[in-house]
Amino acid sequence: MNNNFKKTTALVTAGLMLVGLPLTTLAVSPRTAYAGNPVYSDLQGHYSEVAVKRLVELGVIDATSARYFNPDQPMERTEFNKWQRSIIGSDPTPQTNGNLIPRWEAALLVDNARSGALGGNEGANANMFVDHEQIPQQARVAVGRLFNRGVIVGEGYGYFRPEWKLTRGEAAVMLNALLNLKIGKDGSIVLRKDNVDLNHDGQAAETVAIIGTHKVSTGDTTVYDKGYLGIFDQKGTLQSRVELGAGDINSPLQILVADVSGDGKNDIVTESDLHGNGGAGAHSVRAFVQQDKGAFVEAPLQTLDWSTKFSSVSFDKVANAWTVKATDGRTWTVGLSGPQWKDFDPSIYPQPHQVQVDPPFAVAVDNGKLSTRHYSWTGSSPAVLFYLVPTYKYVNGQFVIDSYRAEQAPGTLLQGK
Repeated sequence: MNNNFKKTTALVTAGLMLVGLPLTTLAVSPRTAYAGNPVYSDLQGHYSEVAVKRLVELGVIDATSARYFNPDQPMERTEFNKWQRSIIGSDPTPQTNGNLIPRWEAALLVDNARSGALGGNEGANANMFVDHEQIPQQARVAVGRLFNRGVIVGEGYGYFRPEWKLTRGEAAVMLNALLNLKIGKDGSIVLRKDNVDLNHDGQAAETVAIIGTHKVSTGDTTVYDKGYLGIFDQKGTLQSRVELGAGDINSPLQILVADVSGDGKNDIVTESDLHGNGGAGAHSVRAFVQQDKGAFVEAPLQTLDWSTKFSSVSFDKVANAWTVKATDGRTWTVGLSGPQWKDFDPSIYPQPHQVQVDPPFAVAVDNGKLSTRHYSWTGSSPAVLFYLVPTYKYVNGQFVIDSYRAEQAPGTLLQGK
């Protein structure tokens, strides 16, 4: 039986991406695949399909004349060298003779290329594999490093099979990992968003990521106190960065990419959970507007004294409802029906009654408009009157509130304009 064709679990990338300097300064331009079969006709459903397609798009693999990729055939050294040269600009140094490459040698070649371009030469071992003693001594550290980075997972049942010959599909996956093992090199990826257009070229090929770079320990808790928001091109090269504080790094909830400034270029909005309690409570919302040449500058969101904006708050015992009036002439009636209002006695609340508005607990972008959502309450925070939803407009370097609305909260009946 030819073991090369009996794959159970192959070398794969596991989504772990590391950042730093570009692996190469060579121009990598997209190319058109074989006209009759986009990319290759024998890749559908194969574990290497995504990697091969990406390498074709970047011009690493030439798919202009071949109909089949033959992903399970052994990889020839000359072509492996050609692919790696296209990615890092130099040939790997062979460790064995012959035109076919053992899997242990492939791991060593890829790890040498990775460490040479990106650093990260920490100690490791291959003891996670049952057959680790069959791996040549000089390759065990490389195998361990690549396993720890999610680049290899072995051949199934805990075996690495070091002497099996590298296949074309495995080679594509491993070399694709060289392009991927850059985002987060100087720290750890906390949250990322891929396939976005952040250089205004109409191609959704960039990545934006929150990277934690330094940890501190407080008691039993370890958190990041330093990090940044990074924008990376399709080769993983850092294009722009904005420093972030601990509150934005440790519990990010989402990264939004949209044109919220109205200039035709996509901007970035981040939302983080300040309490670290799974999303409830106060959130940090930060907006970064795209400038010329791909730079991003933070634009603050305007805050209002809403307790002054809602100038009159009264309670009607007969109707069992609050009436809220704003300085712009708008009025809302909030009928009480939920269990949180059981045995409600407004007399225990400080008077005159006021509407208090919390920091945002959610952020959204709808039709290019940035909006936040806030709990609005009086007397006691569990007694939410309504959700306040201001919408922002970008003016002179900041996002100012140009409209707002009230939305019904659970246990209430909201009426108003």
